[in-house]
Amino acid sequence: MAAFVDANRQTILVSCDSYTGPALSRHLDVGIREMTAVSTAAGLAAMGCRPIVLGLNTFLLTRALGQLRQDVVHNRLPVIVVGKASGGLLRAMGPSHFLPDDLLLLRSLQPMDVLCPTSPAGLFACLGDALARTTPTYLRVGQLTDTSAAAETGPVRVTKPVATLVTAGDGVAAADAAKSRLRDVGVEVNLAVVGQLMPFDATALNSQDSIIIVFECDLIGLGDLIARCTERPIAIFTWLSTEGPGNPVAALTIFVLQALSRRRGQEPR
Repeated sequence: MAAFVDANRQTILVSCDSYTGPALSRHLDVGIREMTAVSTAAGLAAMGCRPIVLGLNTFLLTRALGQLRQDVVHNRLPVIVVGKASGGLLRAMGPSHFLPDDLLLLRSLQPMDVLCPTSPAGLFACLGDALARTTPTYLRVGQLTDTSAAAETGPVRVTKPVATLVTAGDGVAAADAAKSRLRDVGVEVNLAVVGQLMPFDATALNSQDSIIIVFECDLIGLGDLIARCTERPIAIFTWLSTEGPGNPVAALTIFVLQALSRRRGQEPR
């Protein structure tokens, strides 16, 4: 975050007691006051600045939802909002910090583009993408890991017409591991990482003739979002990390095999 703000002089970071990097010359910390942070950023954007709001995803979307809707989205101000610790990262702190249905709240903030980086490089790319836009943008940031399945900042891309496993955010690592396990038993599936949740472009998914399997990892609503945009058969597997110990990779692998088995049983002979 510090490198991005330093490299782009039109930006200013507005944080909610959530920035732990090196000192910045353009940084305003308002404390644990998400509503104040969003309204301040809206005022800065109206004056021609490019503010970046940094706070916990749960509290930005619950405590400051009204300010996001009325001050930012209604006025279509080019504010960049970074909601960190999304998904199940804060599940140990209890229901006050865990928001698995944040996508449902984000869908009420339209028109606001929603990006979902899954790696440090992806976060930097998404910040650059958001800065190039003239409309409000929300970055849903969870556990940033380096994975072979790189997130895209644009539409979903499908490389071949096979069964496609679609996921976003914290589900990428588990989905990538499940894909490897499926390959070991002779089942090839394509993994599509959703880097831009809204507006969602399902062109690539609609162009194939295969089942779409959506993996919702602490991201309730992803399956519904995709189902509204495609006419392809779809199966949805939801995993909430607060429901107790377990292995999402093994569970997802079994679910995919079962979905493919049911699909074959429905095909005309």
